[in-house]
Amino acid sequence: MVRGEPKKSFSIRSKKKVKSDIDRISTGSTDQRPTVKVFLPNGEFRSVKCGDTTDIKDIIHLVIESLGVNVVTAHIFYGMRIEHPQSQRAFWLRRWFTIQEVRAKYEHMLPLDECRYTLRIKFFPENLTNFYEKDKASFFFLYDQIKNDYLNHVAEKVDQDIAFRLGALEMRRHFKDMPANALEKKSNFEILEKEVGFTKFLPKSIVETMKSKALRKILNSYFRQYSDLDEEQCCHKFLGLLAQIHRYDLETFKCSLGSGWTITVDIVIGPRDGISYKAEQGSVITHMTHFKRIQGIKVSRIASSTVSMPSATDSLKATVNLRVEGTSEPLVFTTSSFVQATEMAELIDGYCQLVGNQKQSLLNRKLDDRKLPNVPGTQGANGSQTSSESIPTRHGSLTSTTTQKDEGNNSGPVVYPSDSIYFKLPKTTR
Repeated sequence: MVRGEPKKSFSIRSKKKVKSDIDRISTGSTDQRPTVKVFLPNGEFRSVKCGDTTDIKDIIHLVIESLGVNVVTAHIFYGMRIEHPQSQRAFWLRRWFTIQEVRAKYEHMLPLDECRYTLRIKFFPENLTNFYEKDKASFFFLYDQIKNDYLNHVAEKVDQDIAFRLGALEMRRHFKDMPANALEKKSNFEILEKEVGFTKFLPKSIVETMKSKALRKILNSYFRQYSDLDEEQCCHKFLGLLAQIHRYDLETFKCSLGSGWTITVDIVIGPRDGISYKAEQGSVITHMTHFKRIQGIKVSRIASSTVSMPSATDSLKATVNLRVEGTSEPLVFTTSSFVQATEMAELIDGYCQLVGNQKQSLLNRKLDDRKLPNVPGTQGANGSQTSSESIPTRHGSLTSTTTQKDEGNNSGPVVYPSDSIYFKLPKTTR
């Protein structure tokens, strides 16, 4: 079912998924290449069959296509991270890196057997309404990402009134056909509490400390206020309300202004604000420059080193130099490591292309003895054009429409509808 279509009936009770014959057949693939699990914001994952020479770009394209995303127009928004949940450390992966290169780069920084790959929206759109109209699948993907980030990292800090409003909006969106007075019935409330859980909507502290009767009464009063909203309206209302207390479209980097360590600030980067900063103890954002004014980006190590790959002891400071239109001196940021400087520069470079209308990369540096490419094009691994046809599926679903190409030459992806969807990437050599 395409996300956004109305359901014919309402039921709080969960249903167990029954495996079909094709589910069982798909796990018996003769492809012996290793499987990479790519986790989505909603907690589900896609399993990708790939070799050591498969690059991150191909994996991103294949997974987002299975979610119903138009790869040609929307791939620029997406990125993949390698994350270590226990330490909460995460690093963005460069699109042209192969799986083998990713392992070589991070094996000294993270325990790879405890890490996982995650697909996320890396570059936020300027206007969420326009984003919804152009690509509904990507919009709902972004909504899931923002909502889950809120519940995991922000919810415990917000005012209780805001927390209930956000929770009620997510409940309305999740249960599109639930009557406005459904929570007045104790039995419905208990089913919802047992089979779904309120921590999917509310901060854990509220759920654990508030008595059930009081929780039902308060939640019901908020839920009734949004009973007339459809799924799209709930999403926009949720995102608008959350934006008042949490700027989810900004990414923050702790660094210093200039080439020395004199003034430590938080550099914040986002599509609407461009590049700004705020004092560590302050909350006021001071604008520095727009992406359209940036003419060049350079990343440099402060200390000379022959190390081509950062290690667990990578303490070398680095600078990000921005050449800005109308200024004689570059805008310089000093970071605590080369990895941080690179991530910051690549984020700025991506927004320069997405928001600043730059046609190609502005980065001017050598990285790992490889030239930084422009924004990835729409060609597949075999040189053919990537199809712009999207697969009409709900991105949170584990079922996809099967798309097949000629398997005789192993030239294209095959998406299997199963609990762990396998995407067959072409075998290539370098």
